[in-house]
Amino acid sequence: MSNELLEAVTTAVFVLFLSAFIWALRGSRIPLLIVNAITAVVIVVYDINPVRYILEDWRLQAIVAWETLGFVAALFAMRGNRPALRFSYAVGALHLLIGAFAVYLAFFFRITRLI
Repeated sequence: MSNELLEAVTTAVFVLFLSAFIWALRGSRIPLLIVNAITAVVIVVYDINPVRYILEDWRLQAIVAWETLGFVAALFAMRGNRPALRFSYAVGALHLLIGAFAVYLAFFFRITRLI
């Protein structure tokens, strides 16, 4: 993957998270919940393939557990559960922070060679 492609992808993902978060603050929380649910599913599917890696690494287990809780909270928040909505906001804020950090890394650290 080239630096330009990495910059474009991380920026697009960050803009998606930011727009969903702003939209949620303006009144409609459904886009944020959908983005949280899709992000959680993608991360869990990526991390559990192959299963033997997740059985060996406790950090990967924590990420999968957090994203699974985020997915379940998004589903409950869509049904009107207030604590689940607050947890979904926390998950969305964490995704937004990680997206901002990914954009920072993409723009200020260059890939100079493949290992």
